[in-house]
Amino acid sequence: MGRLLCALCLGAALCLTPAPTQVDSPLGQALSTGELIRIHVVANSDGERDQEIKYAVRDAVIARFGEALSCASFEEACAAIEQNLAAIEQEAARAAQAAGFTGAVEATFGRFGFPTRVYGGETVPAGEYTALRIVLGEGAGRNWWCVLYPAFCLIESGSDSAAAAAQPVATPGEAVQWTSVIGRLFYREGDAP
Repeated sequence: MGRLLCALCLGAALCLTPAPTQVDSPLGQALSTGELIRIHVVANSDGERDQEIKYAVRDAVIARFGEALSCASFEEACAAIEQNLAAIEQEAARAAQAAGFTGAVEATFGRFGFPTRVYGGETVPAGEYTALRIVLGEGAGRNWWCVLYPAFCLIESGSDSAAAAAQPVATPGEAVQWTSVIGRLFYREGDAP
């Protein structure tokens, strides 16, 4: 009985394991080499207005610096962010102020911890990543994350698909949506399990 229970638990755990990122994709290659840069915009609070300001800042920074930060290598992307960091912070502050925000705005570039995320169907596991982080005011609100290098967010920034591609696996209070590796054998993309 004990062995059966262990086998059932192990089988369930394997079935509920999120599908891994494709190694042959640009995102998968960046993950395998550790050459991934994320962008992280942290809202002042969870208030509706502060969340709108967060998205206004995101859109302004990507619109203004998207081309400059679309680099051919990880090293070039890091150098471009470092070179433009003060201007990125100024643009973020300008966009926040234009949206009615009067608090502090800070842009930093370094290594930060992130939870597991799914971008366009590819899983980026929890861990410490190089990131451009923009914090609005208290930085106590829901956050927006995406992949800056390779230019995953920048490619899709012209539409709402950038925001849709950067949905979390789950946020506090939401149910976790699992992708079953075994389920993928039986269901085509778009089919309801």
